[in-house]
Amino acid sequence: MMKQRNVSPWAWIPTVYFAEGLPNVLVMVVSVTMYMQLGMSDTEIGIYTGWLQLPWVLKFIWSPFVDLYRTKRWWVIIMQLLMGASLAGVAFTLNTPLWFQGTMCCFFLMAFLSATHDVAADGYYMLELDEHQQSLFVGIRNTFYRIAVIFGQGVLIALAGVLQRFWSDNKAFTWSLIFYGLAALFIMLWLWHGYILPHAKADAERPSSAHEVLQGLKDTLVTFVTKVPWRSFVFVLLFLLFYRLPEAMLTKMCATFLQRPASEGGLGLSPIEFGIANGTVGLDDVNLTIQDGEFVAIIGRSGAGKSTLLRAVNRMHRITAGTLTVNGTDVSTLSGKALRQFRRGIGMVFQSFNLVTRTTVIKNVLSACVPDMPFWRVLLGAFRREDKLKALESLDKVGILDKAYMRADQLSGGQQQRVALARTLTQSPHIILADEPVAALDPVTAKQVMQDFVHINQEMGISILLNIHHVELALEYADRIIGIRAGKIVYDGPSAKVDQAVLDSIYGEQAGAEECV
Repeated sequence: MMKQRNVSPWAWIPTVYFAEGLPNVLVMVVSVTMYMQLGMSDTEIGIYTGWLQLPWVLKFIWSPFVDLYRTKRWWVIIMQLLMGASLAGVAFTLNTPLWFQGTMCCFFLMAFLSATHDVAADGYYMLELDEHQQSLFVGIRNTFYRIAVIFGQGVLIALAGVLQRFWSDNKAFTWSLIFYGLAALFIMLWLWHGYILPHAKADAERPSSAHEVLQGLKDTLVTFVTKVPWRSFVFVLLFLLFYRLPEAMLTKMCATFLQRPASEGGLGLSPIEFGIANGTVGLDDVNLTIQDGEFVAIIGRSGAGKSTLLRAVNRMHRITAGTLTVNGTDVSTLSGKALRQFRRGIGMVFQSFNLVTRTTVIKNVLSACVPDMPFWRVLLGAFRREDKLKALESLDKVGILDKAYMRADQLSGGQQQRVALARTLTQSPHIILADEPVAALDPVTAKQVMQDFVHINQEMGISILLNIHHVELALEYADRIIGIRAGKIVYDGPSAKVDQAVLDSIYGEQAGAEECV
């Protein structure tokens, strides 16, 4: 009798769930980018690749077969071997005349294999671990599943962009290299799991004869039909088809919108930038010092890292490396009450005004005082006289004192943004962060709001740090420009020295004029 090895769950759970997550993102996201680069239209991509989600939607139909034949361990290992073969099939057929038909067949096969792998892996997890271990490792398996997603839609797409710098005239070849590498990865996972996965006692060998398997499927079907009315089954099936299928098609358009050039209505992200925007690295090697009283504008393409940089200042985004110091305070060490107190000194203005539109302007501005008020005053709405005077003073500074007792929904967009700015001033910040504050405003109103920022900066000595897509407004009103591209700072200097060469380094030489306005 073979002695059972004592294998730690740490040896197989991370890799099994990495192997579970990666095929899904390859089929649902990476394939979209690949087909788009190979010349397919959005309509073709949506129609054809949308069907690839069906195996994950309908896997409950054949999942009983996994329980009836062989073991869960066997299914996990075999599915990984076959997924490696299907990945190699994608790589091989990419350079043939029937590349689309071949890759679609391989992707559909991979989707079916991956859905079956999901059933087997989750079942094996339940059989091999006791309840305590299942609770302990549920977060671990989800983490490595997400790491696989980030690796697929972040690292792999960015890697394809890097390879295309060397083989710019043969994108099919660069993608075949990617998929050959993935095939090798899955072969290694197959070998590793064939060696390391324990033979769970509860995962006993099931009957393997055709008669016994068919009888088991028949018994399962009879049990299902007797317990689930056929009308309910048809309703559920139609819901899955008519809800999940359009959802799958719509999801594809997100990736194409981000990567199509601006001339075609997209945001024009390169594969490298798209990969970074999908979670690999938000900011990389950023080294900045901003002095008190500066007016700084951050510019760059969508997904470059502008909002990430801005939100790191008040710890809305946690930095993963390095040091962030604001007024002598190491922000990365703050938590709880100390973090909330720190944020009281930093105002935040968003693109969306975040007002309670059914109440008055003055009450919206007074909401800035709530964190410093006793609970009973908050409950009764009993603001102190000095708070009301401060709110009125803030409204006066942005030029809408006469609107104090109007309802917020009666104001124009520019006036509502000024209310949001007045609310920020009421908390007496020493820094104001503004995330696309004029993106939703018309050109005239946008200039008025930018003039308000200049007034606040010059008259009150408050540091202003804002990100903005309107380059001409940034150059006109800000003293200093920070240009970000793909998470890195490519320009940091006076706005007066920004010329076309600088803009090209930030937006790319092939960026359309509409991206710089």
